[in-house]
Amino acid sequence: MILTNRFNAEYNFDLIDRDFDIFLVEKPESLKKTNILDQATEQFKARAVQYDFGYKALVLFDKGDISEKKFKEAVQNEHPEAIVKRLDILNEDVRSNNFYYQNRLLLQLLVNSIRVPRDEEFSYNNLTGEMFYGNPKWREKDKITKEPYSVYFLQISFDPGMYLNLDVKTFKKSKYSKTGRFYIFDPKTGYFRKKLKEDDVKADDLFVDNAFSKNHNNVNYLDFGTYEKFRRSKLGVMEQFLRDVNKYLGQYVILTAQKRTDYQCYVEKKNDRDTLSEKDCGDFLNKLGVNIVDECRTKDSEKIRQTIVDELKNCYKIDPSIGELDESAYNIRIIHNREYYENNQVADPHNEDLQGFIVQHVMQEEYMDFLKDPKKKEAPVIRKMVTELILKGDIQSRQVSIYDWGKLSSNKTWTFVQRKKIKSPNGGFESIVNAAGKESRH
Repeated sequence: MILTNRFNAEYNFDLIDRDFDIFLVEKPESLKKTNILDQATEQFKARAVQYDFGYKALVLFDKGDISEKKFKEAVQNEHPEAIVKRLDILNEDVRSNNFYYQNRLLLQLLVNSIRVPRDEEFSYNNLTGEMFYGNPKWREKDKITKEPYSVYFLQISFDPGMYLNLDVKTFKKSKYSKTGRFYIFDPKTGYFRKKLKEDDVKADDLFVDNAFSKNHNNVNYLDFGTYEKFRRSKLGVMEQFLRDVNKYLGQYVILTAQKRTDYQCYVEKKNDRDTLSEKDCGDFLNKLGVNIVDECRTKDSEKIRQTIVDELKNCYKIDPSIGELDESAYNIRIIHNREYYENNQVADPHNEDLQGFIVQHVMQEEYMDFLKDPKKKEAPVIRKMVTELILKGDIQSRQVSIYDWGKLSSNKTWTFVQRKKIKSPNGGFESIVNAAGKESRH
């Protein structure tokens, strides 16, 4: 028997209705482009807010803190087209229509309301309409100004189907973006929150939801190094989060992780690990051929191109072609990093739709930094590049050929699926389906 990240929730609706008022805010266009929910948290001190696919949202207040009439007037004063109404959560149809499978959005709304004292090391942040766990060590500060220029969190969410997920969310200083959702560190409280219209903040102090191209943040799934490191790992955060749900919300909801007994365990010995030889990789890629595309056309990119060509020829027996993107081949494409395109305000090839192409990008700036370091060897970098091409080719052909599945000794047929959201006419999402065509439960 194993525990999974899928949960069952048992609610005490009578107590929830006794202690809280829940309002639905609905608008024809995305709420995320407005400050409606920020008004609820900043002006009326709502306990929590929760988006529902963008055009609808839920707002949680302590019982009697604000009347439906007053809250509706405040919202419609700036957004006349908005619909505001208090939900009767004792009505099963109301719950089904607004909270979905196992009342998932009600659970997320309650979770977003958790407050932890400021002196606690474990701290939550729900001022962005999402539930974040933050750690002081997850900030990158400027060496001169000592001000943070990048910060990341673990977003804690119950996804459709009642799966508990913890995903890394990164925010960086924005000097070039003129539109979008901006965030700031509140000068009074120090909390990270969305920028309001009345905030008088310098452009250099604004953050956007984005990561630096060469600095993707990561949180270990599990770390037994020290107790502190365990607490900062995903499983450590999840363990403390579930404790807090029980401590602060236990009278309203009880969470139980679902168990599975139909599982198989395979222990892979070090000597059994599947590592394709250079010859195997070369034979694999030579089926379609490798094409190198130099989008930079500089002396540095020419040097990079030649080092890749030499390594592919000498180690993998691949004779790559040089030219434009080829839909029928494996492509290695040399481009600049994102900062280059932002600084020069030119089209960023990172954002191009390359569906149908097998492409591995190589950033000129990063690769040149690598070449200047005498301690680093080129072979592992090319090996990673080759492996990525094989994997991307597998994804396009909907197969996984880089792994020896026979080693699992499984008599089952496995089907891999990928979920996708189906948009509705009003801008939200009517359903989420997988590649097998089955609808996922909200």
